[in-house]
Amino acid sequence: MTTEQMQYLQAVFHEGSLSAAARSLGLSQSTMSKSLQSLEKELGVSLFIRIRGKMIPTRQGYAVLDMARKVCSLQEQTAKRIHSLRSGAGRTLSVAFPSHWNYRSFSSVLAEFHRLCPDCAIRPVEYSDSGFYPMLRNKTVSLAVTVGETSASAGFRCLPMGKQEIFLAAPPGFLPASPGSSAVPPEKGQKKTADSCSAVKLHRLPQLPFALPDKGSVFASYLSSYFQQLCFLPEVLFESSSPDCRLSAVRAGLGYTLIPEMFKNLAEELSVVPLSPPCFLPLTLIFADQPPVPEELKLMIRLLTRHAAAQTDSCPELSAYLEDEVLP
Repeated sequence: MTTEQMQYLQAVFHEGSLSAAARSLGLSQSTMSKSLQSLEKELGVSLFIRIRGKMIPTRQGYAVLDMARKVCSLQEQTAKRIHSLRSGAGRTLSVAFPSHWNYRSFSSVLAEFHRLCPDCAIRPVEYSDSGFYPMLRNKTVSLAVTVGETSASAGFRCLPMGKQEIFLAAPPGFLPASPGSSAVPPEKGQKKTADSCSAVKLHRLPQLPFALPDKGSVFASYLSSYFQQLCFLPEVLFESSSPDCRLSAVRAGLGYTLIPEMFKNLAEELSVVPLSPPCFLPLTLIFADQPPVPEELKLMIRLLTRHAAAQTDSCPELSAYLEDEVLP
């Protein structure tokens, strides 16, 4: 079966007759008829029957038509890819991340994107507070990865990625004795493992100050709400938007800090334990509500959400949203 015959099959199916199909492709009816008759002879089956003057595919015809559609689609995609590579016109996809984002946790996403879309470069752009909206409006970036956002401004879409659990990072030697108890150091010779630590209640911790994120940040506002819920007033050592800076103070034994789950790999030598009750920080993607969504943006959204689903408590309606609205 040739490419032309595949096109003829689809044209007859859409137009309902040989004459209309031939006109749509700029061919003579006899040329198309002879080609399809040759195909039927080659396959040994009838592909169409005439009902009330209209050409209707047979059962075998539908099977061949489905295959023809898939092959033609692959050919079209291949042609576009080759044209893009030949043109040398590289594309760039700019993605906005919060300041001090842990890019190491997303290195696998960037590598996979480059493998699947080698002709499109990724340009990470950092923003402070809610500064991603001006970037999206002036098209400096196409996509923003956000924390704490649960809705989007008019003209934009907000796609929940899931939520990050917040953990307490404590100086080395810190280990909860039992769920809800105060913290005690491990016995001599006992190895501390963060994953085995029980959840801790903040008001039962040994008294040390906290290195907290800057006031006004989304993370700080979530922590403030959490503290109010517990009627807990932390002693503040200092405030910094940099997780590395806060973790350095913890390594020095100066106090505690609180970090999202994605930063646990930066605190491997510290005691990193969950909170009781747990505290979560929403993760979302925000992008312009202007269909159609470019192919490279679709791919990045798919990769980011898959990564988030594997790393976080992912949003249950995410897969349905992707299939129905963003990634058909």
